Parts: sequence; structure tokens; C-alpha cells
Amino acid sequence: MFGFSFINCKNFKGFNPEIAVTQFKAVEISGGILANEQTMNSPLFTQAERIHLRRLVESPVTRTITEHSEKIKQSFINHFSNIIQISRSDIASTTFDFGIEQSLNNPQRRAQLVHFIKRLAPTIIPAPFPILLPVRVPFHADENSTKQANFLCDLVVSNIAFSLDIHPHELAGHQFAPASFLRLLRFDIGLIRFIYEPATGNRLVEKVLSPWLKYLVQIDYRGDIIFCPASGDHEIFEHEYANLTQLCAKL
Repeated sequence: MFGFSFINCKNFKGFNPEIAVTQFKAVEISGGILANEQTMNSPLFTQAERIHLRRLVESPVTRTITEHSEKIKQSFINHFSNIIQISRSDIASTTFDFGIEQSLNNPQRRAQLVHFIKRLAPTIIPAPFPILLPVRVPFHADENSTKQANFLCDLVVSNIAFSLDIHPHELAGHQFAPASFLRLLRFDIGLIRFIYEPATGNRLVEKVLSPWLKYLVQIDYRGDIIFCPASGDHEIFEHEYANLTQLCAKL
């Protein structure tokens, strides 16, 4: 199912009503949006069938949690247990950015992070939706999918998967195969996100998406695909919402 991310949207009231009713059935929102009853009553969200949550805890906190005292770590564990107790049947996933990519080439930090996430297992395993860890594609320097896959294997915690944050325009003009990035991760993909910057002229078009979508069909990926414009400008945001609604009808 194709979906749209409102993570970077700053103004929901200004959406053209005619655009709002052509909404995506899957949406990505922040914890702040979910807590705002007035915003959630917008036509953009009232008929959404699947909601993917992000930023229940801001990334500067989660990325540095292993560097803090045991008291702060325990406080986070207790808080984590509380915030994912969400009594909504339409929540499809929630993502927490623990900065795993920054730990892959640092054995000590990696071991600390694996140990800490394992401490969250009693809350993660019975959660009614998967807990996702973001992975950037293309990878940062000196990274590869083997390191990502091994990290998840070392956790040995069920109900955890990856949110693959694909930046397709970074590969524009280059010969590449999606399999080179996704093959080893294909069984652990919980969500696909295409991130792009419309303010710089980048657009999601069929030519840009086609290689990725073809590979996802090959591996029988059945999860959601979220389009995420990295812009807070309302006019751009509304334009992208309308543009991607039309594009999805063609894909």
C-alpha cells in the first residue's frame, strides 16, 4: 500500500479539501500529531487504514541513550514501555532511531546498543505492532547490508524490523542494482520510505521509482511504501501530496 508522510508538514488546516479527500490509506505521522485530536480529525487522517508512527521519542535522545547513567537508562526503559501502549488498531508500526548506523564500525558502542535494545525486549516482543529501526539507503561510507543484517541477528529479539529510508535521487545517473542494497535485508523490511527534497527540484517520478518497485515485487514485499517529502513549506507539501496521489494511480 502506498502512503504519505506528514512528518515534515507544518500546516494541516490549509490543505485544499478536494486534495484531502483523495487521501492515502497509509500515513506516517509523529507522536505529536497523534496526540493532537483536532489535527487527527482532518480528512487527511480520518479514513487512514494504517498509521506509521515516528518521533515518539526524539532522535537526539534515543541516539545517545547508551551514553547516559544507569538511572537515566532505566527511566527511558520505563518511559518506552508506557509510550508504546497505544490502544488503536490502525497503528501499523512505530520507529525509534537508536543510531545503529553510527555504531556499526564501533565495536564497543555496537555492543552497548545491542545490550540496551535487548533490555527493551519484554516490551517490544508483545507489542501489537513492530518496532522499526531506520536504515539509510544508500549507506554511509564503510557500511554495507551485511553489517545491518548482522546487527539485527545479534539482537535476537522478535517483533523488530528495519525501516529502509531510501534517498533515490542520490543514485540518479549512476548504474546500480537495488538488490545490492536490499538483498540481505529483504526478510527484515518492515517499511519502505522514499525520502526526497522537492525544494531543490527533486521529484518522485516513475523513472526514479521503477527500479526499486520492480525489485520489491521480485522479493514479494507486501508492506507499505511511504513517500516522504523533506520540506516544511506548505505550498510545496500540498503540491507533492496532489502529485503523488496522481503518480500512485499509474504505478
